Order: sequence, then C-alpha cells, then structure tokens
Amino acid sequence: MVKISFRFYSEMMEQEAREILTAATVDAGLGHYSIHDIPLYMEGIATGDIVYAEYIEDEAMLLYKEKLQASGNSTIWVAITDDDMPIDEVRDIFNELGCESKAMGERYFGMEVKASANFLKMKDRLNQLKANGIVDYMVPCLSGQHV
Repeated sequence: MVKISFRFYSEMMEQEAREILTAATVDAGLGHYSIHDIPLYMEGIATGDIVYAEYIEDEAMLLYKEKLQASGNSTIWVAITDDDMPIDEVRDIFNELGCESKAMGERYFGMEVKASANFLKMKDRLNQLKANGIVDYMVPCLSGQHV
C-alpha cells in the first residue's frame, strides 16, 4: 500500500485542504493506483477508483493528479445530528445493508456503497433517518451505476 496526498479547496472550511488516502499499486511505472480508503473530505473519489499520482520530492509522497477510471462505487458522508444517537448504531444500520464506513470522531463518518449494492434501499434508509432528525448526509461521489 502507498499513501497519496489529495489537495483541494474545501467549500466547507473555505480554504485549501489536504487528505491522505491509502491505495494499492496498479502500475507504479505509469503512476496508477487503486484507492483503498473511504474518503472523508475529498469529493469525486470512491474506493476502488483508479487514479494517476506523481511522486513529489518536496513532500516525499505521491500527489493525486486525476481520476482515470471510476470503480462504480459511491461515497456518502454522514453527520449524526441527534446527540443521543451513538455513531456506531447508525454505522451498524448501513453495515447490515453491505456498506462499510470509516468514522471521524463521534459525529461524522464516510460510507462506501459498492457498485453492486442496492443504492435506493440504502438512500431510503438515510432519508428516514434524516426525516427523524438523526442524521444529515451528502453524496460527494455518486457512481453512474447508482443514478
């Protein structure tokens, strides 16, 4: 596994930001890597996407340049809005639907929706939780397979 630095402008933070994701090497000579981590801040990227990255001497790390091939997976970011709802209970709901997730603290997590998953069933559940004031969510990377 390698680490890739993603630099981007964050609308939420209103500043330049960076996220480091791990990836598997597809072809190091060509600079092709397959994203392993669930992105928590970088929009337009999902697990399994093939990206092009170049090694930057100053940072001693690979720097993301472009997405070469979409994996078919989607990424969803979920914020817990109900102070009495433990994050793990919400994550378990989606884990039972086949969606893995990665938490950042007690109120926020990123979720992977595999290309083969029933996106509508998962989104219906998210909408129910949102209507009940338990979560809010955003879909920063929607696969064409889930449209």
